[in-house]
Amino acid sequence: MGGTYKNDQLRLICASLGVLLIHTKAYSPESKGKIERSFRTIKDNWLNGTDWNTFSSLDDLNSKFYTYLNEKYSNSIHSAIEQTPRNRFLKDMDKIKYISSKDKLDEHFLHRVVRKVNNDSTIQLHSKFFEVPQKYIGRRINIRYSPSNLDVASIYDENNTIADLIYPLKRIDNSKIKRTAINYSSITGGVV
Repeated sequence: MGGTYKNDQLRLICASLGVLLIHTKAYSPESKGKIERSFRTIKDNWLNGTDWNTFSSLDDLNSKFYTYLNEKYSNSIHSAIEQTPRNRFLKDMDKIKYISSKDKLDEHFLHRVVRKVNNDSTIQLHSKFFEVPQKYIGRRINIRYSPSNLDVASIYDENNTIADLIYPLKRIDNSKIKRTAINYSSITGGVV
């Protein structure tokens, strides 16, 4: 089993979607009987009976496979369930939860990490430093981000809502910022 299917990020994604993630015992095809049978049926009925030279593109291949799945496979009675897969699926439609929008769905697939904010108000994600608001210095914060787009990440609070957006550190820009001098004697009561 590949790490893609057995890691903390997938477990967190499934939990946030309300999906139960179940793994079967490795090298035990009998515990995966339904999916193994599905693969065999598709292989015997479609893969082996297809002339691969007739496809002009990957989109064409996907379209033909989609047609096979929707017109033949999903509408044929399967002996194990004694009904069509489509009818079996529709039987439990009331148990299916839908996500209200694409943005909400995308939010479930963000990677999640916990980082302690450095004294210079930064954290590191994938060798990239991010600027974090100073109020988080020294605290452990929950970060969510897309590994394919490290232009922005989000800090989530304890209520699972976005508290702040953070962006990659711009070292050159930060070095050119004119900062006001701090009068330490007013802070320490005249003792430096």
